[in-house]
Amino acid sequence: MFNFFKKKTTKDTKEEKLHNLSSAERSAVEEKINNLNNHPEADSPKEQYHYHEQLGLLYLQLDELEEAIDHFERSLAAELKMGDSYKKLLHLYHKKCQESAAVGNDDQIDYYMNKLDELRNLGKKLTFK
Repeated sequence: MFNFFKKKTTKDTKEEKLHNLSSAERSAVEEKINNLNNHPEADSPKEQYHYHEQLGLLYLQLDELEEAIDHFERSLAAELKMGDSYKKLLHLYHKKCQESAAVGNDDQIDYYMNKLDELRNLGKKLTFK
C-alpha cells in the first residue's frame, strides 16, 4: 500500500551508473574530452571556469577522480562561485577522506580535511559577500 515503507532492493544511484559505463559510452566521453583538449583554453575567467568545469564533469563520468579534482580546482581558481565545481569538489574531497580513512592513511585524511575546510571557508566568503 505505502511503498515508501518498503526497503529498496536495488540501488540505482548516479555513482553506480558511473562505474557501469559501456565501452561505447566510455568512448563517447573520451572523445568529448579530446575535443575539449584540442581547443585552446578560453581567455576570460568565466570561459576558463566553464572549460575546466566541463572537463572535470567528464573525468568524473570516467571515474578519474584525481583529474576531475584538478579541473574543478582550476575552474574555481579562474572564477570563484558556488556552481557545480564547488559542489562536486565538496563531494570528492569527502569521498577521498573516506577512502583514506578506510585504509588508515592519516596524512591523506588531514590533507583532504584541510581541503574541505578551505572550500567551506570559500563558501562562507561567497555567501556573506
